Amino acid sequence: MFPTKDVSVPVTMQIRPTVNGFPSSGTVYPFATVTLTPDKVKTVAPNSKPDLEDSTKYTEFVFDAPIFLQPGEHSIVFVSNSNSYNLYCAKKDEKNFIDNNNISAIPYVGSLFESQNGSTWIPTPATSMMFSLHKKVFTTDTALAHFEADTSTIAADTPYDLAHFMTTDVVLANTSVNYEFTSQQFTSNTSHTYLPIVPFVDYRMVDGYDRRVLNKTTGNTTVKIRATMATQNRDVSPMIDKTRLNWLAVENKINNLPLSNSGVVLSSGGTGYANSADVNVTVSGGGGVGAAAIATVTSNVISAVYITSPGTGYTTSPTITITPGSGGGSGAVVTYNGENKRSGGNSSIRYFTKRVTLAEGFDSEDLRVYLTTYLPPLSGIQVYYKVLSTGDAETFEDKNWAIMTQLNNTTFVSASESDYRELTFAPGSGNVPDNYINYTSGSTTFSDFRTFAIKVVLYGQSTVDVPRFKELRAIALPRG
Repeated sequence: MFPTKDVSVPVTMQIRPTVNGFPSSGTVYPFATVTLTPDKVKTVAPNSKPDLEDSTKYTEFVFDAPIFLQPGEHSIVFVSNSNSYNLYCAKKDEKNFIDNNNISAIPYVGSLFESQNGSTWIPTPATSMMFSLHKKVFTTDTALAHFEADTSTIAADTPYDLAHFMTTDVVLANTSVNYEFTSQQFTSNTSHTYLPIVPFVDYRMVDGYDRRVLNKTTGNTTVKIRATMATQNRDVSPMIDKTRLNWLAVENKINNLPLSNSGVVLSSGGTGYANSADVNVTVSGGGGVGAAAIATVTSNVISAVYITSPGTGYTTSPTITITPGSGGGSGAVVTYNGENKRSGGNSSIRYFTKRVTLAEGFDSEDLRVYLTTYLPPLSGIQVYYKVLSTGDAETFEDKNWAIMTQLNNTTFVSASESDYRELTFAPGSGNVPDNYINYTSGSTTFSDFRTFAIKVVLYGQSTVDVPRFKELRAIALPRG
């Protein structure tokens, strides 16, 4: 192709399927298009001979990425809003430019079509366009492609417990792409060996290397992807779009139900306390162990209570007791807002259902909750409820939560990632249901309810192997 004079508009080359013997009217393959500005089109001197061995005498169209053509016939189409571009063509029974010999036959490379609007084509069977088409021949050996993380946007080192690898690739018949990754361990900042990973499937860091970290100091090697590409057909190859690879890192927030200072409520500092060393603070109940606290005395008044040891396993609010020493003192009142209080709580993760209001005439007296649960070692799940009777003047939001007891599978631990078990929870204690709900508001005891909600609390010691649940069902029942 060459321009016959100055041209100000570009020219486009497309690969289109051939439909009923004619080029299709539109571009079916979105990437099978190359557009050249006029300065990229070679200008050939008048009477110059075409030469595909001389790069100054032909215009080359190069695709940005490999193109996979569906089986069948295809057309090479040139389109421009200018009539000042020419193509070298051979016409039967005319002289060629090379040696001035007569063109006795047209090579069997298809038919030449002309169009004035890019959609209606007129065949010119005695004419053939001059072109050289280059096809990639792939090796049947495997090839490795390596990709590294871009850490330029990371403000600081970022730990994570789950990865979701996203890629855009094309895997044709008789080809394959398999991915592996290596990443940095959170505790040691050393990289582990390459491990297989499946795109678009959550990868939980339960492979023995525990939590990982995106290390800003290490830079691009903090995560590396290795793709093994292979083909059994030398005409085709798998393809990876390197601009559309993503590594989604997720940090799990979970704890083992410790106490924290944010849950401590000092409603009265009392009076007459001698000093901080003369006050003893004890933490008891709540289902947990190991918590400890101290008090600060200012001007004979307890001004603060601090948790010095958080402990573990506090499924309900513990009792915080202040005992004065020989110096005396009284009146200090300290409480803790645990998971059974209307607000607050010491778990890092909890799930609330919507508030459910039963239809009139369907007031109930008991509840059952069913969860299909994955429980790894050193983890647990607790279920809480709150209810409101139609005769109760207090608002639903002001109600505290009540812990439920687990009725079945009390020693269940998941044996594998796919090992889920249905657990049943009910009002009661010690794995025994009460089969009824009574609650007191003010001086009145209510034995039925019309409104209820459920809260699920998850906890555990490992951030990479966390409990999960699905298929939550809550059923309001009559007494008994």
